[in-house]
Amino acid sequence: MEWSTSPTTDRSSSTMKLAATLISVCLLAQTVSAHYIWSTLIAGGTTSTAAVRQPINNNPVENVSSRDMTCNVNPSPASDTVTVAAGSTIGFKLDNTLYHQGPAAIYLGKAPSTAASWDGSGANWFKIAEWGATFNPFQFTDFNANQLTTTIPSSVPAGEYLIRLVFLRLFLLILANPGAQN
Repeated sequence: MEWSTSPTTDRSSSTMKLAATLISVCLLAQTVSAHYIWSTLIAGGTTSTAAVRQPINNNPVENVSSRDMTCNVNPSPASDTVTVAAGSTIGFKLDNTLYHQGPAAIYLGKAPSTAASWDGSGANWFKIAEWGATFNPFQFTDFNANQLTTTIPSSVPAGEYLIRLVFLRLFLLILANPGAQN
């Protein structure tokens, strides 16, 4: 998903234009191993499916070194962008619930030029939220959720960004062909 923040004289009112373009990894992953589709961007008080780069299917991406981990396999371009203020809620809604166990995280990536033209490659990503596990009993905190949201840190500077949700289904680690799927 992409968004851009536009500079203003008041940093607290910086806006981020989110074009849920890069729903990547897990979003992609959204799809990826757990066969989920994170099709709806939640941004502030609005939702959008047009601001999300939709994958061609929900097959898992199993090679964590693949470029497909960023935005899945040949996602369609987002047709919209969303403007969101730093300090606002951001996240994704699922077409189902998280019925597999595994950790999740939301990342922002600062686009080198425009979010619409960036493919998400490079080391421009930083984590803004994560969901892990509880113990006694052991369970992942995102289990059975149908959306994951967080607050955009107020320290995020103005600019254009992509947002991606990463979900890792871990149960395959114990099978004959071990590995996490995104």
